[in-house]
Amino acid sequence: MQNQAAEIKAGEMLADNPDIHPGGNQAKLHDVTLPALGITRIQSHRWQLEAEIPEENFEQFIAETKAATEELTSRAALSIALKFRRQSEIKNVPPLPAGKYQVIYADPLGFQLCLSLGVLV
Repeated sequence: MQNQAAEIKAGEMLADNPDIHPGGNQAKLHDVTLPALGITRIQSHRWQLEAEIPEENFEQFIAETKAATEELTSRAALSIALKFRRQSEIKNVPPLPAGKYQVIYADPLGFQLCLSLGVLV
């Protein structure tokens, strides 16, 4: 459980710090890179996902895991984090516009194919 909390705190710090760069060619522009901190890109990504879990939901997750006498794992926390990310993405989808719209869909490759097959005259 302490390890999980440490990963979440690290994820928050990584997400909030624009000076930390994953590495590569642009790393020369930054003072700190993930490899210099001993962190892989995958760890950084996972920890930042875990940090997106709302605190009250994470506490509930811990309580339910303890009540079920199961082991608290990073995999389970990532599953919860992905669930919350999907829910937030669904909430942020703009509504479809009202009314009817006419759409002209142009497919130049399909048109050329039809011409070459002699379907269109």
